[in-house]
Amino acid sequence: MIGTKPRALAYSLYKELITDLNWASARFRYGYRDLRRKPLMYQVGGSPYICIAHSIESFIPASVPQDVAERVVEQCGDYLAMHPHLHDKIEFAIIPTCFTPELTSPGAAAALPALRTLSTEQHECYLNELRQLTEHIISPSGPFFSDLTRLPSITDKVQSLMAGEPRRESLQRMRNGLSAANVVAEIFAGAARAAFIGTAIIKSLETAGVVSAGFIDHVTGGVNSIGREMASDFQTLHKDDFLKLHGHVRPGTYDIRVARYDETPERYFDWQRPLQRPPKSMNGLTVSRAQVNAIQQAFDQCGLNVSAEQFLQFAQAAIASREKLKYLYAAFVSDVLRSLCDWGEVHGFDRDQLSFAQITEFTSVYADIDRKRLHQAIAHNRSRWYETQLVRTPSIICQPQDLFGHRVHWCNPNFITRRATHARVAQVLPGQLAPDIEGCIVLIENADPGFDWIFTHRIAGFITAYGGENSHMSIRAREFAIPAAIGVGDTRFKTLLAATSLLLDCAERRIQVLA
Repeated sequence: MIGTKPRALAYSLYKELITDLNWASARFRYGYRDLRRKPLMYQVGGSPYICIAHSIESFIPASVPQDVAERVVEQCGDYLAMHPHLHDKIEFAIIPTCFTPELTSPGAAAALPALRTLSTEQHECYLNELRQLTEHIISPSGPFFSDLTRLPSITDKVQSLMAGEPRRESLQRMRNGLSAANVVAEIFAGAARAAFIGTAIIKSLETAGVVSAGFIDHVTGGVNSIGREMASDFQTLHKDDFLKLHGHVRPGTYDIRVARYDETPERYFDWQRPLQRPPKSMNGLTVSRAQVNAIQQAFDQCGLNVSAEQFLQFAQAAIASREKLKYLYAAFVSDVLRSLCDWGEVHGFDRDQLSFAQITEFTSVYADIDRKRLHQAIAHNRSRWYETQLVRTPSIICQPQDLFGHRVHWCNPNFITRRATHARVAQVLPGQLAPDIEGCIVLIENADPGFDWIFTHRIAGFITAYGGENSHMSIRAREFAIPAAIGVGDTRFKTLLAATSLLLDCAERRIQVLA
């Protein structure tokens, strides 16, 4: 979300809104272990790192005994150290974070590192707690559907915030926006967990042959999401009306240097060309009675006390609300940055200078900002940032020696859809004039919701350096049925940048340089 060498403002803002507290608060409310006093992100050599031990522990049900939880965390950490290429696939390949039908199949314990060293009794206990947690989250009376009732009020608050306030109150507006973003961040983090659970269960059903391969694409395609809504608005609304609705979106959500859609619309959109592909009219998810019965039978056999209809409703609602909440959350963050820009214009700080200020410089005091002190902090942070540009850090740190010498690990991309395409290559960078991407395979290092503008163009496919099976761009690829490779890794991404033409075959899980 913030890149491999973020500046002080982007790093501190992401830390404040996501990794210091809200990530853990959401998981605790959903029934996982309480890690609210354990930060998730640290910085080494100017690069952000996620604490794997804290991340793994946060996926363990709160009701699991302490000794079992400690064993699981230790086992997962040891396994990841031996298989570092799985660092972005922890929830799929290392530890089960929800109960799925395949967990009761023969050999499931041996296949998942988290469960290998547990005794038979501990294994049964762990699965039982995971089953109850999953049932609780999917339940209509659970935390997800409870949070969902707050969505209309959050939407209204965003619309009210976007209406604007006097420029002279920009600093107070920034603080109000930051407070609101903190609230929405926790709800969004919960919805993201719910969406992962829905996706994980569906993919488990695919693996078991209960539903056909690609059923997850069918479910996601049946969601009337914010991505499809934006594409439809681009097609039907006048430019000014479109920007009133979506102008707050900013590629590189936390980067104050990057212009919003409404600040430089010509950088992102071409109203003279037709939409990349007209959005399908949505009539909801269509699932046959035979499919529903097959899913129900699978749930009954594994002991998951959830009806198939209830689960499908949950999965679609979770996927849709996750995208909607991310969009609303990004609106608050965008307004925080715009308010800082307004304040900076009045007091002599440009966007580049502000990008080196930590967010606490503006939130820790409620009187006038000491501008001399702020200039000093900016100069110090800028100097440190330039120093870290000379430091190459590993993608994963298992021991202190890794900082002095490390191997470059080859990542296994997540191929989305089963489509294939071949086309010329176009790279898109945040904050730079967008190239002509019509008919191209688009390469984006680290995509976030601000890059949704690419779906108003006729692109052939896209590839990202970072991201996972459940990332924002994975969802978009499924929605628009565009072939994509998500999370190819830094090394392969740089290799692909040197190409002029690529073959992307998702069914065969293949990326080939053609020229």
